[in-house]
Amino acid sequence: MSTARFHVFSGTGNGRYIARQLAERLGARGFGVEILEVSAALIARLKEGKGEARDLEARDLEAFVFPVYAMAVPRIMERYMKALGRARLRGGARPRVALLSVNGRISDRVRDGHEGQALAQAERVLRRRGWDVAYRETFDYPQNMTNFIPAQND
Repeated sequence: MSTARFHVFSGTGNGRYIARQLAERLGARGFGVEILEVSAALIARLKEGKGEARDLEARDLEAFVFPVYAMAVPRIMERYMKALGRARLRGGARPRVALLSVNGRISDRVRDGHEGQALAQAERVLRRRGWDVAYRETFDYPQNMTNFIPAQND
């Protein structure tokens, strides 16, 4: 059976929603799916060598889902990616990765939200550790900086 694992850090829940929707669709197509919530506790377990994400032999796809913070990867997600260490699969293959970012958008009329350098930054971190980034995508969600930008009414 094909398998996929989602590594998710979600500040407002939008990234978690995307991961669950994709996991549901993959599950309907016969994939075994796992969702890992990125947290400081998980990073600590990885650094101690007890983390779940180090066992990569059985996964066909690894997907990292995170919001864009100041046009970059959130620090917790970057620390997590680094804590995963070198990618090691049996037979020397590199694990395939999808990077999915969530960014704020102010209006439906103009595509003013974008990922900045977040996807390139995440790809650089993972490639240096032997991961094969096969797909990158960003998803627009309503802007949530309401102390600077009024909340959307539409």
